[in-house]
Amino acid sequence: MTPPKPPRLLDQVREIARLKHFSLSTKKSYVHHIRDFILFHDKQHPDDIERARRPQRLLVVFTRSEVKRILTNLDGIQHLIVSLLYSTGMRLMEGLRLRIKNLDLSITRLQREMAKAKQIAALCYLIH
Repeated sequence: MTPPKPPRLLDQVREIARLKHFSLSTKKSYVHHIRDFILFHDKQHPDDIERARRPQRLLVVFTRSEVKRILTNLDGIQHLIVSLLYSTGMRLMEGLRLRIKNLDLSITRLQREMAKAKQIAALCYLIH
């Protein structure tokens, strides 16, 4: 006698969704997206699909002492922008687009204008 075949992937997804008491629309959505994913990858099982490779370039993170050395070599507006970028985590263009009206020094908050959404996000940043 041949051993029974294991259930197909989408059948496993349906069963797990049923056991976890997912709603019918959630089950259908999961199955639909997984089926589309499999079809996109030429009907390969997700276990057989080659995983994404790690990037060849790794991010460089400065130590606090390196940041202090960099900041001591800067002055004026460059020092201010680099300090804000470092302490707030803003992107370069966000720092360059800052205006005086975006600074509220009484409560140490910056307002960042989000260009794509055309709205202003009030972000609480502690300014050292």
